[in-house]
Amino acid sequence: MVIGVIWSIVAVASAAWQVVDLREYQTEHEHGLWQDCARTSKSGYSEGAAYQTAGALHCTYKFDYSPGQLVPVESEYVDENSPAGENKYHVFHAYQVSTLVLVLLSVLLGIIAVCISCGAMAYPMCALINTILAFICLLLTFGAVASFFIVAHRADNRFVKGVVGQYEAILGRAYYFEVVSCVVHFLAFVCSLLTSYLFLRADDTDDRRRRGSLRRSKPLPEYPTKYVSVVEISPTYAGSNASLANNGFRGLVTPV
Repeated sequence: MVIGVIWSIVAVASAAWQVVDLREYQTEHEHGLWQDCARTSKSGYSEGAAYQTAGALHCTYKFDYSPGQLVPVESEYVDENSPAGENKYHVFHAYQVSTLVLVLLSVLLGIIAVCISCGAMAYPMCALINTILAFICLLLTFGAVASFFIVAHRADNRFVKGVVGQYEAILGRAYYFEVVSCVVHFLAFVCSLLTSYLFLRADDTDDRRRRGSLRRSKPLPEYPTKYVSVVEISPTYAGSNASLANNGFRGLVTPV
């Protein structure tokens, strides 16, 4: 569970959910869930050998600006090849926000599940609660991965227009980080199922053993007070009788 949470955090922190190489601009853009990055990317041949260079990443948050800050909001036409047109790819989209919410919820529930699992040794019911939370985390991560994959392959989200051509935005490493997290959450759910079964079975066995011992134990006979007398047992006799010594008897009850 901890490993799955770490992979999800790394996936959210990275901007490489969708990567597009704009060759005519010699730049590579990374579109993430809450931030976007760009770097220069040059490739070619020099002295008969191929080369490729990449510059440092320059990142911006999606909530930093909007296309309306570059052109009037009431404008009916925005050139897709202008800075404002490019800027429309660097704002929040519904499928990115939904994916971000699902991943963050899975991280939060995963942390809670890890904390609850620490009490499974003392309270076996914690193992069952951990299993339920692990299953919910699995559903959330799977929903995030599946929904992002489907929506990212739509034509309006998959292709970016340039001046002379169109470029395909492919799934980046951050998406596959979340896929790894989904697989890890599945393994954690299977392990938590087995663990909760063992804990609950052991707790049930202990309860049945305690009930059985209570049924097998016979209560001492009860006599009216006026018909019984207490006879003190000497230490020598109590030491020779192991059963009496072990049970701590100091006297015998005999009918009068």
